[in-house]
Amino acid sequence: MSSNISNSTDSHAHISPDLRRRVEELRNIGHFGGTISPHRALLTIPMRPRDYISAILLAIGLLLIYLFVLEYVFVAWSWILKWCTDLFNMKIEQGSFGFEIGIIKIYAPYLKIEAAAPTNTEWSASVIITVVMLIISFFLSERFIPLVYLLRALVFIQTISILYFLFFGNYFPYSLASYNAVMMLAGLIFIGLVPLVYGIIYYIFDAGFIKKLWLTTLTMSHLLLLVPLQYFVHAFLIHKFSLMYMPILFLMFGLMIEVFVLIGFYSWGMSWQGAHHPHAKQKIKKSKVEKFGRAKRKQSNKQKVMPDIAT
Repeated sequence: MSSNISNSTDSHAHISPDLRRRVEELRNIGHFGGTISPHRALLTIPMRPRDYISAILLAIGLLLIYLFVLEYVFVAWSWILKWCTDLFNMKIEQGSFGFEIGIIKIYAPYLKIEAAAPTNTEWSASVIITVVMLIISFFLSERFIPLVYLLRALVFIQTISILYFLFFGNYFPYSLASYNAVMMLAGLIFIGLVPLVYGIIYYIFDAGFIKKLWLTTLTMSHLLLLVPLQYFVHAFLIHKFSLMYMPILFLMFGLMIEVFVLIGFYSWGMSWQGAHHPHAKQKIKKSKVEKFGRAKRKQSNKQKVMPDIAT
């Protein structure tokens, strides 16, 4: 037994470097002669100090620019909210809500709008709609499984809201004005975090300065337009249909929408040419095995198209 082990050890020790290199090449060659790349879950990104420095400087620079233009953002959002209220003939005043950190002033406009607890009719209508949504979720086919889960999540949240307003409707702790103020400010802060988030998950890749700046600008511009419109719709619906719909709007259609927007733009940016890690641009030399595989495929294709002379 010991002699067999020693013999196998000696045979491994006498493998030539050329044979070892050949075996390593064969390990990464597929059945048809192509190269088998490592799965992205096993890849690592070798980072150099300058990669960290460039990502940090770009993220901080864009954040400082955003803080500098916050005053103009406040004016633009106030105009958007006024345009929306005028469009629906709503005479609603605006207020400002925020905080200060030294010389940095972070304030967002909001609507001084009120909403009431649901009436018996509104409560009953909500129960009927919720039950109908639950029933529909059981009749959808397996192709619509994501929609089924979404409907049942909405039903679950709205059921809790229905039960709460059935027993404790007069003790709901939030007003519509405070909700609108907090969400507008949260959206303003979220937009400021975009450069920092991209600094961690996107700027470290070799996408080029222009592409990084362009993706960040597009994302922040989209969110700057989305947030005031989004929370005006929230305020309008809650004002129209009662406070019972505040929980579902907050949980399912609040900051989650902004997160999805960020993920969508990030995915789009990662699909651009050149968006890969800084040291993955080396050209992979094609091995002889790959060339042999291509030659064999060409030969087999020619044999398929040649007529059978024997017949």
